[in-house]
Amino acid sequence: MTAPALERRYARLLRLYPADYRRARGAEVLETLMESADGTSPREVVALVLGALRVRAGRVHRQSLRQSWPAAARAGVLMLLVSAVANAVVRLTMLNALQVIALGPAVIALFAAWRAYHRLAAASAAVAFGLTMTGPGFGIFWHLPLAVVLLLTMRRHKHVPVFGLLRYAPLAPLLLVATDHGLGRFLPDISGWLNFGMLVALTTAGLLWAVVDERVTMALGLMLLSGLLIQLGFVVGLRGVQSLGPAALSLAVAALPPAALLLASLTVARREARI
Repeated sequence: MTAPALERRYARLLRLYPADYRRARGAEVLETLMESADGTSPREVVALVLGALRVRAGRVHRQSLRQSWPAAARAGVLMLLVSAVANAVVRLTMLNALQVIALGPAVIALFAAWRAYHRLAAASAAVAFGLTMTGPGFGIFWHLPLAVVLLLTMRRHKHVPVFGLLRYAPLAPLLLVATDHGLGRFLPDISGWLNFGMLVALTTAGLLWAVVDERVTMALGLMLLSGLLIQLGFVVGLRGVQSLGPAALSLAVAALPPAALLLASLTVARREARI
């Protein structure tokens, strides 16, 4: 391949990067690529595409787990609170009076967490959960205890920069709610499969995105970890362990997505810390 053709091919790939990045470093990157050119091999193309995604995700500089945890935990908290509030809203007619009242502090917790008022958010979420421990549908609010724990770990992190896809991570629970209570109302016979399919899709997307931004993967893992806690509460608190085999199977299925996501994010974070 001639040098002008190769340069044009590299220039097309560099358009994947944000405009401000191209203005600041485009010429330097293009010069480096031309000096080490090997004809834009598949490996080089993949590296450039991943680099562009990482820049757009705000991952220009590699970070240790200690540095990436606050942003991941913040996104995880927001996802848990969004899930609790959204599930309560769509099931409003199933809730008792105390649970309807608890929706107020749950919403306060969501807005407080968004504004980084972590103590207020933790206190409001704790009040909401305390009001919802009895009555039908209490499992809806079992996202809140984990949110409280995460909020308490973030009391010293007031200003957490969030970029890229991580900004939209709190919307992920709405996809699960939509398949469970939105499409599920029109297709009740397959609502369970729709919800399971969305869970698999989110888990798969989170695992793939770990190579770009492990904070998104970690946040998804934290959100889905609450599903394991909910399942554990149902098995032990409501039904009792009447049959060890089915109970163990249900817990294993609930544990697999968060375990895979958290392990993948920790693996990437540790690898980057060594680079």
